[in-house]
This record gives sequence, C-alpha cells and structure tokens, in this order.
Amino acid sequence: MSHCIDLTHQRFGRLTVEKRAKTVARNGNVCWLCRCDCGNRVVVEGYALRKGITRSCGCLRKEVSRKNARHPA
Repeated sequence: MSHCIDLTHQRFGRLTVEKRAKTVARNGNVCWLCRCDCGNRVVVEGYALRKGITRSCGCLRKEVSRKNARHPA
C-alpha cells in the first residue's frame, strides 16, 4: 500500500492546498481542497498538482484566452 504525500499549505501555481478532500479520484489518487488566488475553491488530484497539470481554478485559462484574443500572434 502506498503512502499519501501531505501537500497541506503548499502552493502550486495559483493554488494553495487547504486540506485533504473527502473524495478520491476514480483511479485511486488522493484529492485536495485548494483555494485559488482569485478566491475560488477547487478539488484537485494530488498528481495534477505535483506535475503542474492544474495551476488554478480555471481563471488562469480565462485570462490567457482573453489576452490572446486582444493581441493575436
């Protein structure tokens, strides 16, 4: 049985981990309740946090899209 890496109070991009979530991903990965810099809360898999797959609640994608729409390459 594998152990759980405690991510509490760590920052990943715009997300700060608050505590372990009660939910578990379908693949068995541990999920964490995070607060984004914009104030939203989101539940994210620990793997996605550690590998940089998830860095915000979705606000980062919106900002980048908005910026790219104004200044196309």
